[in-house]
Amino acid sequence: MNQTMEKYHLPYHQTGFFNRLILDYLAGETRLQEFYGEQPTPEAFGKQIRAKQAAKVDRETLVSVLKDQYAALPPSENVSANIEALGHPATFTVTTAHQPNLFTGPLYFIYKIISTINLAETLNRQYGDHHIVPVYFMGAEDHDFEELNHFHLFGQKYTWENGLSGAVGEMSTAGLEEIIAGLEPVFGEGEHARKLLDKLRAAYLARPTVAAATQYFVHDLFKEYGLVILQPGDKRFKQLFTPVIRSEVTEKNSEKLVTGTIKQLEGDYKIQVKPRAINLFYLQANSRERIVDTNGDFEVLKTGVRFTQETLAEEISAHPERFSPNVILRGLFQETILPNLAYIGGGGELSYWLEMKSLFDHNEVVFPLLLLRNSVLWIDRNTHKKLKKLGMTFADLFQPVEQLINSYVAGQTERSIDLTREKASIQQIFQSVREKGIAIDAGLGQMIGAEEQKLLNQFDNLEKKLLRAEKQQFESAINQIRKVREKLFPGQQLQERHDNFGQYYLQYGEDFIAVLKENLDPLDPRLTILAEA
Repeated sequence: MNQTMEKYHLPYHQTGFFNRLILDYLAGETRLQEFYGEQPTPEAFGKQIRAKQAAKVDRETLVSVLKDQYAALPPSENVSANIEALGHPATFTVTTAHQPNLFTGPLYFIYKIISTINLAETLNRQYGDHHIVPVYFMGAEDHDFEELNHFHLFGQKYTWENGLSGAVGEMSTAGLEEIIAGLEPVFGEGEHARKLLDKLRAAYLARPTVAAATQYFVHDLFKEYGLVILQPGDKRFKQLFTPVIRSEVTEKNSEKLVTGTIKQLEGDYKIQVKPRAINLFYLQANSRERIVDTNGDFEVLKTGVRFTQETLAEEISAHPERFSPNVILRGLFQETILPNLAYIGGGGELSYWLEMKSLFDHNEVVFPLLLLRNSVLWIDRNTHKKLKKLGMTFADLFQPVEQLINSYVAGQTERSIDLTREKASIQQIFQSVREKGIAIDAGLGQMIGAEEQKLLNQFDNLEKKLLRAEKQQFESAINQIRKVREKLFPGQQLQERHDNFGQYYLQYGEDFIAVLKENLDPLDPRLTILAEA
């Protein structure tokens, strides 16, 4: 990039976009410690390394499956070296997870991966006797297609309707050529546009499934940083998880344990997820449906598939790949197959991870350190110039838009439109009148108070009218504020939860990722604002 970036940090509690549970976790609230164990400090990472060294991880299976999964991808020396390293007991991982959103979905998908890569590099510098590998754990078995089948680009929503069902990762990419063809005129003819279209075509038009396309696309973007992409649905991985699968259908401990934690949290915090009696889905072609207990036997909803206890045990042994953990068990599955030190996720994700520690303890699996992924507000040069002209700070942007406008008008006008002093005078006058009235008749106090309130309400309305009249003097600036605020917070939400990275890649190319990587610190618990100077 030709332009330098101005960097600013804002504590998460000042943004208005993060839930109380996460804010308390970041603040190190003592009463939450039993739900996570250790904060991600240098000392804690040292302890985590020692704990994971003592834990059983089938590294041979891990390396073997990963080599098979990478056989059809363009070779990368850094990725291959990291996969080989996972076979050694001094190698560990840091992991993020996400569903295979169409064309990566919202920006935070990219931020999660960069946070993970940067954390691995930071730990490699701190713990030279060990090697830390960044991992993207693909949630390819997710079946919430409506959550994954769209992305937003330049204010336009692109949606893929394919009529399929079941695990999203196994869905065919047939039909995506129409969406990509529709992007060509939007992208234009620039060098970055050609590169991005080539990447999309190579991934989504040349790969048979969504999981394969996502793996190719993410590998293409991040291979130089050694990112390892893991697809967890392989039968060999599920075989490592069969003890938990068996106990889930017979003992149903997950529901009891997680419900116990929820009871401790729900009085003060919003609960992110709740367990079911059986937290497993059954996978078939174009189908991922819940397993339920029917008086000692088992049924797969909406399929007609039924099992006795004996036939279900046989199915688990013969086809563990058909059993898919839901959100309650997904993290436990991940930590079972990886020598993992830390999980990097968004606020909602970490909220439900904080419900799970008792489940890990019960299964004797080391609970990972939890890090909130980097959150970023990216401000382009033209928008940054407008902010300076308006005299607005980066922190101002996080006010509600009407409050932001009112603050701007109040700061710009030479006339006072605040009637607080006048209302205080009225209250003093009425206090004197009230005292005189009560001295004559105690019942007059309530009547005088009512008249006082009427007059104060009129002054409130006058104040609003004065503000509206004053705003008309700044109509052009106010319209600019609204446009800037909507651009940076589309739909009144964080930019990263709406925009697709493509519109930034089209402007900055691969420098976009390079600048993010250079400026994001995964151990800094503040939102990062990057403004093009």
